[in-house]
Amino acid sequence: MPIVERLPSDTPKPEFRKWTQEDFKWVSEHWEELKKKHGGSFIAVYKKEVVDYDRDISALAKRLKNRFENPEIDTLIIYIPPREIKMLK
Repeated sequence: MPIVERLPSDTPKPEFRKWTQEDFKWVSEHWEELKKKHGGSFIAVYKKEVVDYDRDISALAKRLKNRFENPEIDTLIIYIPPREIKMLK
């Protein structure tokens, strides 16, 4: 059962564009490259292309609102962790 179907009935269902799934796939296929180039930043992906990035998600969201009618739906925003993740002992 998809996770969206398990949400409480009063929870609004998320909206996705038809290309969102392809963007998720593109990110997974280019993950290592994205870590090298954008590690420690949030990236905005639109139709298999990084259209903007920033370490500050608020600043990124503000710029995206100037470029897209519905940036929360039109773009895929993902945090790319730094190249090296240190494990605590």
